[in-house]
Parts: sequence; C-alpha cells; structure tokens
Amino acid sequence: MTTYFNRINWINIIGMLLGAATLQAFLLQLFSGHFTPLGLEHYFQQLVSSNKAPTYWNHLLIVLSHYSALTVIALVVLMIGSVIGLFFSSSPIYPLLSALLYTGFWLSNLGSPGAWIFELLFPALFSLILTIARWDMRLSSAKRPTWLGLKTLPCRNTTLNSIVAVVLLFVFSYFNILSKNGGEHLVIVTILFSLLSAVLVYFSLAFDHKREEPEYSLLARINRNYLFLMACTIGLMLIYQVNADISLHWFTSEGYKNLVDTYQKTSNAPEIVKSFLALSASISSTLAPTQFVFESLAALCLFMGIFRAPMYWLTTGLLALLMVIEFGIPATWPPTPTSPVNWVWELMLPTLVLVICSVHATVEFMQTKSLRKRLLGEQLFSEMPIAAKGFISVILLGILAITTVQASHPAIAGTVMSKTLLFSVGLFALMLALDSFRAKPE
Repeated sequence: MTTYFNRINWINIIGMLLGAATLQAFLLQLFSGHFTPLGLEHYFQQLVSSNKAPTYWNHLLIVLSHYSALTVIALVVLMIGSVIGLFFSSSPIYPLLSALLYTGFWLSNLGSPGAWIFELLFPALFSLILTIARWDMRLSSAKRPTWLGLKTLPCRNTTLNSIVAVVLLFVFSYFNILSKNGGEHLVIVTILFSLLSAVLVYFSLAFDHKREEPEYSLLARINRNYLFLMACTIGLMLIYQVNADISLHWFTSEGYKNLVDTYQKTSNAPEIVKSFLALSASISSTLAPTQFVFESLAALCLFMGIFRAPMYWLTTGLLALLMVIEFGIPATWPPTPTSPVNWVWELMLPTLVLVICSVHATVEFMQTKSLRKRLLGEQLFSEMPIAAKGFISVILLGILAITTVQASHPAIAGTVMSKTLLFSVGLFALMLALDSFRAKPE
C-alpha cells in the first residue's frame, strides 16, 4: 500500500483541485451577471470604490471597465483555458496562468469588506508552487514530457476512477449547498459545479493510459519538496491568523466566547457541529488558550517542516472543522444577513491540500527508520535545480520588499500582515539553516 501511495503524482491531483476551484469561481461569476459587458463594468467600479488595492491596480481596473466587452471575452477564455489545462495537462503554463488570474483577483479584492487576505492568495500561491514543480519536473526529466504529461495514478483502474468521480460528485454537492455559494442560483451552480468537476476528474484519470510513466526518483523528489512548500504556505497563513486573532482579542475568554456564539448563530453547518460550538462557548476559558498554543505550534511546525506526519494531520483536523463551521457564514464581520457568504474554497482548498500532504508525510514516516527523517524530514534544497532555487530566492526578495512597504504604509493591508511577513522572513532564514541538519534524500 505504501508503495502505491509513493507512486501517486500528487502534484497532478492538486492541479485538479485548483481546476475545480477555478471552475466554481467561473460559475459564480457567470450567474452573478459579471460576464456581461455592463455587469463587468459595474463590478469593476464597485471593486475600485470599496477595495484598498494599490492605486496603479485600480487605474488598470478602470481602464479595463471601459473595454468591458473585450475584458469579458479575455476572462472567460483565460478561466476556461486554465480549468482545462489544470485538469488535463502537466505543462507549467496553465498553473502559471492560474497564478496570474488569482493574483489579479486577490489584488482587486484586497481590503474589500469581507475579503479574507488568504481567500484568493491560497490558490495564487498554490498555483505558483505548482508552476515551479512542473517546471522542475520538465527540466529534470530525461525525456521531455508530452502535453498530457506524466501519469497521475500508478496503475489504470476504471472502477477506482468511477468511485473517485462519484464521491466527488456527492461531496462537492453537499459542501456547496451548505456553503450557500450561488445565492438564488444555488441549485444550478451546485449541479453544474459538482457534475462537471466529477466528469473532468474521471476523464483526466482515464487519460492516464496515454501519459508517460514518471521516473520514481524524480517523482519522489517532486512530491517531497513541493508538498512541503505547500504545507509551508499553510503555515504562513497560520502565522498571520494567530497575529490577527491576537489583535482582535479572540484568544481571550470573552472574545473567544463571542466569536463562537456568532458562528453558532450564523453558520449553516450540521446541527452536531452547532452543538459542539455551544459546548465550546461554555468552556471558552479553557479552549481559548489551548487553541492559541496549538495554532502557534502548528504554524511553527508547518512552516519549518518539522514533526510533519502528526502535525499535518492535527492541523488538517483543525482546518476541516473550521471549514465546516464557516459554511454559509456571511463574509463581513460582524456578520449581517445581506452580506455575501464565504467562498467554499476559502478553507476547503488548504484543507484538501493538507490532507494530501498528510498522506504523503505519513507514508514517508512509515517507510523510514531514521529518527532524524521522522522528526525533521529530508533536505529540501540540496537536489533542487539552480533555476528553481533562484525562483524561490526571488519570492523571498519579494516578501522582503512587501514587508518594507507594509512597515511604512500599514494602511495597505494592516500591521498584522507586516508582522507576519517580518516573522516569516526570520523563520525562512532559520529553515534554510535547518536544512543541513535534515536527513539526506535516500
């Protein structure tokens, strides 16, 4: 069984998740009327009037709103092309396109009422990491992969493909209904999103017989390095969230109780979850410090890549619980009945990505007898191509630049983001120093 999991191309599966998220985002915009020239023009004007994006970006949105007919066509083509590419191709072009699209969406919604900073940043960063992973795979492959790329699953199994598709159909349907994504068009959005996602997943896995078999050592390195970077990204979010929750006093007994009470009243989660929230509110004096300690520890372990198997699973449980609790909750704070609801992929995407990271880390934990590898993992940067190292260095320099801007202009995204970025840069330097103490790749 462990051998089977080791031969799964997890990077391809994360590409499919990003494709499903983009498909649902496309349907939401379509049924909101934003893919008409007039609808898009009004939408861009609304964003410009409510966001805190950089001035140059809002100027670009105003220009695009003047050419809304062409902008609509471009957005539709780019989003549909991105969905198809993420499901069926292993070319780095499609996740790069996805990263650019989500970065644009993130900037456009930056500072808007109800916009959580990681809501659109997660798919942008995951897409960027996926781009680097597929670029690395192409550079390192002895034979240049075709457009379809490398196999997703180790062996062809039509029954398994059908089971996966049916499970996704029901899970996506149930989650989308709970999340209320689609508003008055909830039913049609749910049917199209879940059905199309299931069909695309089935045919993507069915195309495996036309894909090439990946080199085992290359696949193992790609999975190990880039799944770690994705978990590290989730750790960055936890660092930010701990800082944000401290500033909002949500780790105090009273603040925690008020937060949980609000969730219980506004969530569309199953009744058993609401009963759990009621219990949590009654013992807030104990849970508030406990959650603070756990989230801080999880943020450190995920970002640094230590104690991976246990911490990945524990954090997956936390994210999954928060995901269910936030189904159907209005995005603004404090919640109001007229506010738009949270995007279902806001926490579902990092939760599912971390499930994949947890499975992979558990398999590695079971296969090795090295205590160092079990505690610290394998070296990340030792076998990474120079081009990929350069790309990550550029990202680090970008973080340093953003940190400087945030420190001098805190109104852009708030002092919480400044502290998060400053803390993350220090941890990243510590991560680089720790790399030499990790186990060498087998």
